[in-house]
Amino acid sequence: MEIPLLVSYAATGLGLLAFLPQTVKTVRTRQTKDLALGMYLVSWFGIAFWLIYGILLKNQPIIIINVLGLISASIIAAFKIKYK
Repeated sequence: MEIPLLVSYAATGLGLLAFLPQTVKTVRTRQTKDLALGMYLVSWFGIAFWLIYGILLKNQPIIIINVLGLISASIIAAFKIKYK
């Protein structure tokens, strides 16, 4: 496997990993009082652009990880809106 591909897996994987603990906690507790909706909305758009970039490059690691990232950020934003 090529080094750039390994780096893209690592970078995108760590980016997704950053959202996972908060997503799990939010789903379990349904508490979003201390979360900033704006931060998750801006992150959502950033992830969406990374996904588009990955699609344009046909880079599977970027596509897969950013689809998962969008799901995670969407869950948190939806819970924030639902459980104000």
